[in-house]
Amino acid sequence: LGTAPIRTGIHAYDLVKRNELSYANVADAFGLKRYTPDVEEAVDISITYEGYIKKQMDQVDKVRKLEEKIL
Repeated sequence: LGTAPIRTGIHAYDLVKRNELSYANVADAFGLKRYTPDVEEAVDISITYEGYIKKQMDQVDKVRKLEEKIL
């Protein structure tokens, strides 16, 4: 796959997290189901930026709670 060697078992999800791989690369290499380019791009984005998205959603929740607070 043109990436660092895999020394232990790894989930396809964790391979897609690697910057140099995409869902399409992993799907082709391991015979996984392919989807439309739009869907595969959405999968890549959500997996790659999962941590950032979670942090942002946590911040949104905190702001909502602050907005609901009566002063």
